[in-house]
Amino acid sequence: MVENGPHMNRRVLLQRLSGLGLLAGAGWLFKQALFPHYPDFDQQATWRVWIDHLIPEDETPGALSLGIDAKILEKPEYLDLVEKGTLWLYKTAKDRFDTPYTALSESETESLIAMASKESGDSIPNSFFLYTRLEAMKLYYADPRSRVGTVWEQNPQPAGHPDFQQPCHHA
Repeated sequence: MVENGPHMNRRVLLQRLSGLGLLAGAGWLFKQALFPHYPDFDQQATWRVWIDHLIPEDETPGALSLGIDAKILEKPEYLDLVEKGTLWLYKTAKDRFDTPYTALSESETESLIAMASKESGDSIPNSFFLYTRLEAMKLYYADPRSRVGTVWEQNPQPAGHPDFQQPCHHA
């Protein structure tokens, strides 16, 4: 069949429209597979619950009180890890407990933290656990407000360790 310029018959038009519909549907499925949408996932809330659980408030201020969560997010090298780690927390909590991470009980949260810490060394959960915990601890203990009310209200060695410039000698 030969088409005459801009004119086409109804059959050709319907074929092209159905082809476009199939392409659009395939594109939507592809997008869902690559970028799934989780309507009840709140990355910021998940992140804050994670940090609060790592360093909770007791007689000293917790990590959230000192803004440790925001300080870590100011470091560009942690953004991708935080995004992937919080999504792992959300998905794992939904799979294991059928609830978002932010609504877990204390024991459920502890079990996910233990699971993340025991994953293989280069996995997202383990990297997320190790690096965010290390960075949170460094920032927390570097902040003088973390020691208020304790016997160590100042840095234990404000001038550094006496022999910090000496080479390390292992016994």
